[in-house]
Amino acid sequence: MNGKDFDYYIAVASNQETPSGLVEYMVPEGTWAVAEDYRCEAWLPIVKKY
Repeated sequence: MNGKDFDYYIAVASNQETPSGLVEYMVPEGTWAVAEDYRCEAWLPIVKKY
């Protein structure tokens, strides 16, 4: 994430240790969105234009 591009991530909240081979990445407040249904398909292409 360089602050200029829009990166896509799939993530979950967890209090478990990070499994071997994976990296923990803390996402600051206000820099993410939750899309629980089809609206994600409509919202992401619009955001990417900006």
